[in-house]
Amino acid sequence: MLDMEAIKNFSIDKSGWKNVKFGDVVFEPKESVKDPVVEGIEHVVGLEHIDSGDMHLRRSASIEESTTFTKKFSNGDVLFGRRRAYLKKAAKADFEGICSGDITVMRAKVALLLPELLPFVVNNDKFFEYAITHSAGGLSPRVKFKDLANYNLHLPNEALQKSICLLLTSLKNSNQKQLELLANLKTLRNCTLKEIFNNSGDEQSLADIFQIVTGFPYKSKLFNEDGKGKKLMRGINIKEGKFHWSKKIDRYYDGTDGLDDKYVTRAGDILVPMDGSKLGLNYGEVSVAEEGTLLVQRIASFRSKNKLSTQLFKAYLSSFNFIKFIEKNNTTSAIPHISLSQLKTIKLPCISSEVAKQLNIILEIDNSIENLNLNIQANNRFLNNIINKVF
Repeated sequence: MLDMEAIKNFSIDKSGWKNVKFGDVVFEPKESVKDPVVEGIEHVVGLEHIDSGDMHLRRSASIEESTTFTKKFSNGDVLFGRRRAYLKKAAKADFEGICSGDITVMRAKVALLLPELLPFVVNNDKFFEYAITHSAGGLSPRVKFKDLANYNLHLPNEALQKSICLLLTSLKNSNQKQLELLANLKTLRNCTLKEIFNNSGDEQSLADIFQIVTGFPYKSKLFNEDGKGKKLMRGINIKEGKFHWSKKIDRYYDGTDGLDDKYVTRAGDILVPMDGSKLGLNYGEVSVAEEGTLLVQRIASFRSKNKLSTQLFKAYLSSFNFIKFIEKNNTTSAIPHISLSQLKTIKLPCISSEVAKQLNIILEIDNSIENLNLNIQANNRFLNNIINKVF
């Protein structure tokens, strides 16, 4: 386990380092392309192709798609999202192409800064904070390179730059290998899910194996924000398969209205929101209930005494089969939703020794994915802390 406190207290002697401005060692190549096809350009990059916090440019659009972009970038350049800098989009390109005007192309002055160090120089908290502070505009603030050029940093000599680059690159590559392993685990999981649900044989309906209820109609006058009583479980509290509690949205019921105990969740109940929203809530997401929360309308609760059936339903809700079900049964309106009657039409494979074996494989993969995610997060924090200390 990494000692983050020790890392936070770690310091570097920079007394022999040179104080420079960003614009002294990095420049903005203002190159353009008149006819991308004639010049053999294959990649088109917009802000949507740069992932927040990722130093790698992993995606692009094809030149065959319509575009008005003319700004050129080369292999090794860093593409910095100058619009909404708080999104922290800055990635190194491993290919040439053209990009959006909302992206600033950055290139190291080789004689002064090792080009491989540039992605690390840009991807640190102080640089992003500087970019945010110097952005101008209301709804969509942008920062100019001429403002970023005034950012101050300390740089060591060339030999030490190479040593630092070797360290940071090895840490980054280690993270990359873990990400590749994570992708392989997810592929294995999807293949196992496909085996379970596409070759199932005998099936059983949800109504036969689960007690299914939905919550009561929401009435704001019944609830308080003072933390008194049972916590209310609403669709807004469920996102990405996890619970999100916040003083801004939490509501409580003090029990004065005599609501039925069937609306009170038990640990292990499977909760499925039936509504979507413009806030990003994914209706149909699976979450496993906490003990003693109060279920509100438009969330379906599934409870079974059979542990394997519960595991099977959880696996189904994370499968491509369920995505297809959602796409087929979505009722289009101002707020997209699915109904309880539609959910009840879902059929699951009957539990067999083979299905039980495959479920055990899913559980083992899920444990590995969870542990790997924790390692990746810890390693990312470690790398970010080192970058922040160096630059």
